Amino acid sequence: MKKKSILVVDDDEAIRLCLKDFFEYEGFLVTEAVDGYEAERCIAQQQPDYLLLDIFMPKKDGIEMMLSLKKSEIYIVAMSGSPDYLDAAKKLGADATVQKPFDLLSLKKLISDL
Repeated sequence: MKKKSILVVDDDEAIRLCLKDFFEYEGFLVTEAVDGYEAERCIAQQQPDYLLLDIFMPKKDGIEMMLSLKKSEIYIVAMSGSPDYLDAAKKLGADATVQKPFDLLSLKKLISDL
């Protein structure tokens, strides 16, 4: 059986590493990107099953990413500290949203339910 894959896109290295370590421990293949441009390259090379996407990032942000991925088959989980931006992300096509700071076990359950 093929392992599920996650692309973690966040400009905060600590968050990326935390999510990478946790989801690798849970059996996922995890790739990281620091912004939308790097994420696009990762998606082109390896079509991930899930995208954990920070809204606020330098260069290409999460909103721009969601607009470019509208017809994608990747499950998008938008992450932000601002509930207002999470509402906007949901309207733009995010399959789910998570407010920072988040609980890792709740995030894992949310992804499992997609």
